[in-house]
Amino acid sequence: MKLFRVQKFWVWVCLLALLVIVPDVRHSHAQETDTLLSEIGGVQVDDKPLDAVAISPDGRLGASGGRDNLIRVWDMAENDSLPAATLLLEAHEARITDLAFSPDGTLLASTSADLTLRVWDVSSGALLYTIDDFTDAVMSVTFSADGRLLAAGGRDTSIWLGDPLTGETLLIVDNVDQPVWALAFSPDSTVLASASEDGSIWLWGMGDDPSLRQLTGHIGPVMSLTFSDDGETLISGGMDGQIRVWSLASDDEPPVLHGHIAPVTRVDFTEDGRLVSVGLDGTVRLWDVDAGEQIEFVTRNNLPLTSMAIYGSTVAIVGTEGMLTLWNVAEPPAPVVVQNPPPRQVAQVNDAPREDAVQVNNAPPQDDPPETSTTQTQTNQSPLPDNGTYISIPVAGITSAITSFPLDGTSWAIDPWESNVGYLQGTAWLNENGNTVLGGHSQYPNGNAGIFRNLYDVSVGDVIVVREDGADRQYVVVEIRTVYYTDLTVLYPTTHSRLTLITCDVPSFDAVSNVYYDRLVVIADRVG
Repeated sequence: MKLFRVQKFWVWVCLLALLVIVPDVRHSHAQETDTLLSEIGGVQVDDKPLDAVAISPDGRLGASGGRDNLIRVWDMAENDSLPAATLLLEAHEARITDLAFSPDGTLLASTSADLTLRVWDVSSGALLYTIDDFTDAVMSVTFSADGRLLAAGGRDTSIWLGDPLTGETLLIVDNVDQPVWALAFSPDSTVLASASEDGSIWLWGMGDDPSLRQLTGHIGPVMSLTFSDDGETLISGGMDGQIRVWSLASDDEPPVLHGHIAPVTRVDFTEDGRLVSVGLDGTVRLWDVDAGEQIEFVTRNNLPLTSMAIYGSTVAIVGTEGMLTLWNVAEPPAPVVVQNPPPRQVAQVNDAPREDAVQVNNAPPQDDPPETSTTQTQTNQSPLPDNGTYISIPVAGITSAITSFPLDGTSWAIDPWESNVGYLQGTAWLNENGNTVLGGHSQYPNGNAGIFRNLYDVSVGDVIVVREDGADRQYVVVEIRTVYYTDLTVLYPTTHSRLTLITCDVPSFDAVSNVYYDRLVVIADRVG
């Protein structure tokens, strides 16, 4: 494939990205049953995705947060299957990324993409203090088991450690050199584990033990960490779809639990020591860690699951559909043995896009600049047509036919008023196992919004559906990048089915040179 030259923004689609390799993951599906993992109820919280959930140590309260920037506190004891909202906490100015209750249940800590850590009084809902020492999104927060420390880590590569009661800063760890995705304290509060974007895990000695240890093995970001009750085992879930079981008393290569076919967003133990995991493949999975076996898995509706919390045998799960669901993990009636089960097919998503999805005006390009945006909001719309090729991104309100942008030698030529998403000729086609690259305008020459303007609303875990002649292919967003226009790695092929969406990054436009210098890139891997 030839590389392309830089041209004026109205005659070429903005294309370039960093490539994050997610390796092929072996499937290890157990036969689905209804005896152990069962959904017992839930509530529709919002029509926007939820990214965080927590349960208080006594199981009495729950908390959820997401992309409406709000935190809801739930009474978990009022009804076994339907939690009731008791508090609405408003202060964050961007999506909620993580939540954690203090060991005594009196405090709730929240982190956000607004670059802050906030701590709340659970009984009154009062905001006690805000930590704004971060320079990028804060991704994780956790209390030490003894209640003496609060830790938060973010994409600015720092870890903040402070007094949970006062918010006094005790230490800032700034030698991680990698964005921090997850944190977990050991049960005896002597070790803090941090997960990095490069796939490494660091174990930080607390108090009188200043030891430092690195664990490596994941490819790509580690998204979740949890310790066993005895503190001898650390479980990690990664964007590579793997769950790794680290024995902290050994330097041996850790066993890997295979099953998820997309990033693992949360891992945690039930009261009796069984491991539960959720992922962007929309599955809830139950594991026997000692045996290294998957006991059971359930696919709820194939929509990505973003976070989970456990109290006893009750599991609270949230995802991109905006629901908080409650699950029960039952005691097995007898030892469960998994014996070479057949692979399970991933369920198809609902054909109908969200009701407020944006329909694209498919009229021929205009000779004169349009007076208004070429998109309009539709309600009660019909499903995608069975004939032709279309893309739907419900969370961003994008629904468009897919046209073709021909390679004219050194660039992909598109009309300045092209209103559809375009396939970049020469990259893998949708039915091929490789990297399919789609482009679209974020802004037209007259300043109106293009078809990909709302890509800024997309986050990791969101669903993208492509329909070709009635057959749907489902992708889950695994990475979002803004990169310099000379970075050509987005054009590289992959060995697995990937969808890469590219558009000009509007804030990077330079009026003097008439060029967008950055590209907004959304990378999604196929899950169905």
